[in-house]
Amino acid sequence: MDSISASLEFIQCLTAKYSDAEFGPSFSEQELRALCSDVWNVVDQLHMLRKLLEQLDPQRAGIPGEFAKKYGVATEIRNKMDHLHQNLDNLANAKSGRSTIFGSLSYVANPRFEEEEGSRVFKGKIVTQPFGDLTHAIHSMGSVNPSGKPVPLNEKTGLFEFMAFGLTLPIYTLTNDLKTLAAILENGAKNIAKNVVEEAKARGENTEGALDQSPVVAFSMDFSSRA
Repeated sequence: MDSISASLEFIQCLTAKYSDAEFGPSFSEQELRALCSDVWNVVDQLHMLRKLLEQLDPQRAGIPGEFAKKYGVATEIRNKMDHLHQNLDNLANAKSGRSTIFGSLSYVANPRFEEEEGSRVFKGKIVTQPFGDLTHAIHSMGSVNPSGKPVPLNEKTGLFEFMAFGLTLPIYTLTNDLKTLAAILENGAKNIAKNVVEEAKARGENTEGALDQSPVVAFSMDFSSRA
């Protein structure tokens, strides 16, 4: 989860750097590569986190399971990228519009309310940043729709959505969901530790410092080889 949080923070900081640009961001080549890398890191780490949570909550009855279900699209996007080489011909010959090969990031920049003729009017820019070359005459790239969504007025950029292979990953909900998930997992770990100590006490064992020591496990393997 730390890796995801670090990538989210980087995405926020880098896009905020150009939030006031009149005609949208002008990322350098190095910045654009880093932005693309961190977005895909979020996808990859979410996939790995989901696999772990599915083991903890296979019935998807609790918050870990709900998280795994909500972000299932991350696994779908990752799988499509993993099998991209098998579909290159189809993508190259497709006549309908498609996104760039590494998808696109869409977000709201400089969100704010302004007074106009006695009414508060919401304003801001919707930015869609493609990742990859524009290789065809027609490309289709979606944009985030802020309607009905919690726009972060205290941030320079927000409502991040990653779009690839016709799928959309709602990055903007991740920060709060990760905090909730971390609290649940931490509480679960504390309960496990408490149960371990109580069971040790019931056996009459000395529990002082029992959880301060990490177990050491050694493995040995016999093998033979022939020249």
